[in-house]
Amino acid sequence: MPIHGRILIVDDDDGIRKILSMILRQAGHVVDTAANGEEGISKSNVNFYNLAILDVRLPDIEGTKLLTKNGENNSHRISGTRKYSGRNQPGS
Repeated sequence: MPIHGRILIVDDDDGIRKILSMILRQAGHVVDTAANGEEGISKSNVNFYNLAILDVRLPDIEGTKLLTKNGENNSHRISGTRKYSGRNQPGS
């Protein structure tokens, strides 16, 4: 199966990281995961990603701020992003 792209998943929920990475790997993508924003930034400093899938609410940094922080030094390291929140209601 050809490799389609390299994707970074940043989410503090281990189950979400595992399911998304399994689905994307089965589709032929190379997938890296990070449990928090700092780990995601560290990985993006080392690798180029075609896409980053970010949880907006991470324990150490908001996903949108992670993009800003990453862009300060490595705007060329991630070519596309998708942001989401696994929480539907405040406090859930």
